[in-house]
Amino acid sequence: MTQVQIKTYEIAGMQPISRECLVCGTENALGIRAQFFETTTKELIALFTLHNQHQSYPGIAHGGISATVLDEVIGRAIMIDHDHQTFGMTLDLQVRYRKPVPLELELKVVGRIDADKGRLFEGSGELYLPDGTVAVEAHGKYMKRRIDQITTADFTETSWLLPKGEPPATIAI
Repeated sequence: MTQVQIKTYEIAGMQPISRECLVCGTENALGIRAQFFETTTKELIALFTLHNQHQSYPGIAHGGISATVLDEVIGRAIMIDHDHQTFGMTLDLQVRYRKPVPLELELKVVGRIDADKGRLFEGSGELYLPDGTVAVEAHGKYMKRRIDQITTADFTETSWLLPKGEPPATIAI
């Protein structure tokens, strides 16, 4: 049996979330409600739990939901080196499924920027099961977009906010 290595990430801060987003929305009834933590190694970690509304087969998350969370984390990782107003708009996403993703357990995704090429960037990420096994991997190409190029100023004033509470000092995966 393969031993899973546990890695501990030191947390440098949190990223904003919105009210209606499928991945991070606090008021989206079908949402995943992920929270995002920037690490001192310039990676981004999402913590979340998937529920019955996210399932494919009984007890197993739909593959599209796993891809959605990976896409979000990789696209957001650009904020670490820029600001919380710069996003990645997906141009291409390649996903590899290794294991079924369970429902009703805390899951973690780690994403990072692999190449920053001006307006474009590439990133990768992994979705981890509670035991540290990689269930899904992704690699994507993105275009940098400022939030004011995507939506109105009203969004940033009323719906783009930091989560309440303090981030953990570390997250182990």
